[in-house]
Order: sequence, then C-alpha cells, then structure tokens
Amino acid sequence: MKRVQLHQLRYAVAIAEEGSFTRAATKLYLAQPSLSVQIRKLEQELGVRLFERLGRSAVPTSSGELFLVHARRILAEVDRLHAQMEEIKNLKRGRVALGVLPSVGTQLLPDVLTAYHQQHPGVDLVLMERDTYGSVEFERRVHQGELDIAVVRLPVVQPGLATRPLIREPLFAMLPPGHPLAGAAGVSLADLADETFVALPAGNGLRDLMDAVCARAGFTPKISVETSHLPIMWSMVQSGLGIALLPRLAAAEQRNRVLVTDPYAERELGVIYRSTESLSPSAEIFLDLLLRFAASHSDHWPGALVEETTPSVARSVTQ
Repeated sequence: MKRVQLHQLRYAVAIAEEGSFTRAATKLYLAQPSLSVQIRKLEQELGVRLFERLGRSAVPTSSGELFLVHARRILAEVDRLHAQMEEIKNLKRGRVALGVLPSVGTQLLPDVLTAYHQQHPGVDLVLMERDTYGSVEFERRVHQGELDIAVVRLPVVQPGLATRPLIREPLFAMLPPGHPLAGAAGVSLADLADETFVALPAGNGLRDLMDAVCARAGFTPKISVETSHLPIMWSMVQSGLGIALLPRLAAAEQRNRVLVTDPYAERELGVIYRSTESLSPSAEIFLDLLLRFAASHSDHWPGALVEETTPSVARSVTQ
C-alpha cells in the first residue's frame, strides 16, 4: 500500500463536511474532476470505498466514517504542530539548554537571563553549571545534543563544534587588607612567587589556570588552604590566609584586587554549539544577547565566528 498523503486527508474531510464533491472542490479551489480522481486513487490505495455517490451528494461509507475519525485527528495534530513551530519561530515558546562555568553563571549570566526572560517569557531556560572539568564535559554534551550552547575555556578540543569568542579577561591578584602590594597599578607573577595562596582544589579549571600561569612564570604556588567555593575563597583572602589568583569575572568586585600584568595571565572564554546544524531561533537569540552583554566585560572583543572542525591545541586547563 502506498502512503496516504496529507492533501488526500484534507480532500476527504472537505467532501464529508460539504456533503458533495462539487461543493468540496469549490472550497478547495480545485476542479471537481481532479478531486474525484484524487479520492478514487485514495480508495484504490486503501482498498475500501470511502463515499457513496447519491446523485449530487456524497455520503461516507462505514469504512469512510472510520477513516474520517483518524483523518480529522491527524489533520488537527498537523495544524497544532504548525502552530507550535510558528510560536517557536516567533519566540513565544521554546527551550534553551545552556552549560556555563560557575564564574560566568555568577557574574555575567544573571543580567543576560533577566533580559532574555523579559523579552521572551515563554522560552524555558535550562542551566547546567560545572566547575571540575566543566569545559571538557560541556564540549561532550553539546556535541551529543544534550546542550544547545555552552560557555567554555578556549581553545576547544572536541571536533564538530562551532566557536564564538565570548570574552578575554585578565587575571587579578586578590590581596588581604594591608598587603604591601595593595593599591599598586599592577603586579607581575614574579612578584607573587614568595606569597602564600588560597586556591580552589586540583581539577578545578580556575586552579589549573593558576598553576599553569605560575609555572610559566617559573614557580609553583605555595597553597595554605583549598576551598571549592569562590565566596569562601574571598573571605579567606580578606582574613589574611593568603592571596588568590583569579580572572576578572571570578574575582568579581572584591576589594584589594590588583591587575596581573604578564601578557599570558588571562582567560579566554567562548560559546560553542554544534557545527552540523543550525541553532533554534530561541537559542540563536540567546547567543546574540549573551555576546552583546559579554562585550561590556571584555578587554578584547573578537566578535568573529571561528569554525573548530578539528582539535587545535590540547588544552592544559579546563575552565
């Protein structure tokens, strides 16, 4: 049996509603002979007679009545599907699944979420935050379709992902009150080699970033205490347990922070999504809004699309 076509369903329903092939053809803007041919083909494909022709009238047979029950249900679902797709296209409804690193989620994202929700209250926003190995996991989840977009540390290593540069931010040394370097215009990593550090645990992206830049400066930081939470880290620094080394978003607006002047002491973040398919309208609008909000936090605003089709440079840090 050949597949029944949607237009054949509509033709049959129109004949039943109008009670006549002639009136149905007029309603459908078809020639009456063409409509008769389509219904004859449908009956041949189904192997049953759908209508009895009684003079100029057409009455559904018992098989036709059963057919019409399903035809009306199918057409209603198709119309509902079209209406829902139209709503999604016009951002009246939809869903965006987003992966974010904690420092981005805390500092940059709230304003973006508020603005987006005000403009498109019918779109559901689903957030996933990860600190330990967050970028690696987000790349995998975006590639597998579990997330629409994610904010990760660049460069990416997973093939098949498109990358939009989001923000490049410097590192800051967070100093206790009364520290000799407090109030300085800037500080080099070499100036911090003998300091004691408060740090996040090993495996956390920000900890890996700190270890990497300190190693490049020629020393291994001495850790006095570790904590998994940024607010606790800030409190420990203020209490004099040591200094902290964080990118600007993670440092927030804490007191006694000094810019690290080494040119490599920075973190670059990007937004990733699958390069094999287009973003949904709701995700596309969210991405555009996120990029515009990020511009106000960035020292360097790249703004160009970079297609990452193969792993570029293996990443030594993950957040």
